Amino acid sequence: NGSLVSNSGYAHIRLMINLNQYLTSEIFTQREFNDFTKLQSRSLIGTGLRLEPLHNLFKHDSINYNFSIGSGFMYENEILNDSIKPETNLLRSTNYLNFQWKPSYHTKLMTITYFQFDLNDFQDFRILNNTSLIMSITKYVKVFISIVYRYDNLPPTSVINYDFEMKNGLSIEF
Repeated sequence: NGSLVSNSGYAHIRLMINLNQYLTSEIFTQREFNDFTKLQSRSLIGTGLRLEPLHNLFKHDSINYNFSIGSGFMYENEILNDSIKPETNLLRSTNYLNFQWKPSYHTKLMTITYFQFDLNDFQDFRILNNTSLIMSITKYVKVFISIVYRYDNLPPTSVINYDFEMKNGLSIEF
């Protein structure tokens, strides 16, 4: 009927450097917008460490499991379509738990849960869970189906504090 149902975009780049078999340093940047949640623009840059306490413990031929814990900091700029708080610039802690199961060479199930909070206001926190089924088309090209749950303890005015989304897409990894 000509009405807008969704208008959002997301780009994320992450550089990971292995420090040893259990510990990895990360540097990342992200840019996104989402009209549904009044987010005109979110730009961030951050760094952190990832620990894989069970590294190589559950790898058997083509089937493997992976569990990691990450923690770090990110500087975030948000521009909102909100008259009360139209723009914020702050430092957030970013923490996550990541579990991956690869039952075959071509299929992977992954779930990651983030907990992010404002270092100056612990009441300002977000929880994000992304669970994905990823299937390889080629070595570098994959298709995915994802379920995303977001919770924002202090959302913009007139936006509910949780959101549930299903999405599918194509990823290129190199």
